[in-house]
Amino acid sequence: MNIIFHSSSRIPLTCVVAVISGCCWWILAPRSTPAAGDDPAPRQTKVDDAQALASPRRTTVYDSDPQHLWNRLHDTFRARIGGNTGDPWELDPFLWRSEDYLADEQGRNTALKVLDEFLAKNGHTMIKDPLKRALLQRDLWTLFDTLRPPKWDAGQKNTQTELATRVARIIPRLSLTAEEIENLPNNYAEAVAVKEAWYLPADLWNPKGSWVLLGDNDQMPLALSHLHFFGGRSAFFVFLRLPNGREQTKKYLAELRKLAPGAEPEAFPAGTDAALVRQMQLIDDQGKPVTTKVTESVQMLEGPFELKLNRRAFLAGKPSLKAIVEDDSERDYILFIGSNLGEGPSKVRRSCFSCHQGMKDIYSLNSYRRIRPIPLTPTVKPDLLPTTREEEETRLREWKGNRYEWGLLQGLMRNGARD
Repeated sequence: MNIIFHSSSRIPLTCVVAVISGCCWWILAPRSTPAAGDDPAPRQTKVDDAQALASPRRTTVYDSDPQHLWNRLHDTFRARIGGNTGDPWELDPFLWRSEDYLADEQGRNTALKVLDEFLAKNGHTMIKDPLKRALLQRDLWTLFDTLRPPKWDAGQKNTQTELATRVARIIPRLSLTAEEIENLPNNYAEAVAVKEAWYLPADLWNPKGSWVLLGDNDQMPLALSHLHFFGGRSAFFVFLRLPNGREQTKKYLAELRKLAPGAEPEAFPAGTDAALVRQMQLIDDQGKPVTTKVTESVQMLEGPFELKLNRRAFLAGKPSLKAIVEDDSERDYILFIGSNLGEGPSKVRRSCFSCHQGMKDIYSLNSYRRIRPIPLTPTVKPDLLPTTREEEETRLREWKGNRYEWGLLQGLMRNGARD
C-alpha cells in the first residue's frame, strides 16, 4: 500500500542489495498466472476462457446496455486469470504487463476485433459525457503503456504493434479540452465537504495551510516507486505536517537539509502526519499530459487511513472519494506495486504493515530513503524542501516526456494515428 512509508531500522547495504536484486527478479520474471482481479462484492465464478469470451457480458459501466460498444471494450481488456474477471467498477481494472491474456490467440483476436469496431463505428462519438471519456482514455492509456512493440523495429507486423497502433488512434479521439479538464470534479474537496472521512484535512491543498507539499532539490519527482509502477499516468504528491503547523514543518525540513553525512535526524514530534495523494493524468486535445484535480487515492500515515476513487459514484456525478474500510480488497499486483506476494485479492488495510511497518519518524517516508532506479546503488537521501503543485507537475511532465512509451505514443499519434 503506502510505499512512501518504510521502516526506520538500519539495514546493512548487503541486505539492501539482496532485497533489490530479489525484487527486480520478482517483478521482471515471467509469470504464468497473474494476480486476480478483485471484487469486494460477491465472489467471482471461475469459468473457462473461451466460455467467458463467448457468454453475454453484464458490465454496465458506461451504458445500461451490456452490449454497448464502450462496455464491450471495457470488458475485453478487464484483468482476468484463468477465466476469472475482476470487478468492472474497480479503479484499475485494465490489463497489466504481467497478465498473459493477450498472449492467447483468441484473446488477441477478440481485442483486435473490438478495437477495429470502435474505430470503424467512430465509437468516440457514442458518448459525450466528459467523465466517461476521461475514464476510458485513462484506461486505454494504461493499456497502451503495458504493450511492448519492438523498440528497434516498431514497424514490423506483430500483435503488440497492431494493438498499440489501434489504441493510439482511439486515445486522442477521447481527449478533453482544457476547459473540460478544468471542470472535472474536485472530488477531494467534495469528500471534505460531505465529511467522507473525519481525518481528511480540509487545508491539504492550501499553499498557506498547515500541510507542506514536499519536493526534491534535484528536480526529480518524489514517490518514485509509485511513479514508475503507474508509468507517470498518475501524479503523486507527498505532504508532511508537524503538529504546530506549517512553520514548524518548514523548520524541520531545513534542519534535515543541514545534517552532516551520517548524522541522524530528530524524531518526529507526536502528532506528525504525512499523506500521499494520487491524481489522474489525462492527454488533452493538444496531445499534452495534464494533471487533473480528480484524486484517485489518498493514503495517510496516521492510522493509517486511505480513500480511493469510486468509479460508480464518479460516473454518477456524486462525491466519489470513498474511505477504505476493513473488508475492502484489492489485487495484490496493485497493492504491492507489481510484486505479486499472493494470489489476491488481499485486504487493503492489512497490507499497510508491509510498506511502512508502523514507524513514525522521517524514515517512515520512503521518499527520504529513496533508492535510485539504477540497480545495486545505495540509498540516497533527497533534499526535501517545500514546493508547489505547479513545480511538481512540471517535474512529472519532464519525467514522463523522457519515457520510451510516451515517445512511441506521440509518434503514432503524429504519424497518422490522430484523426
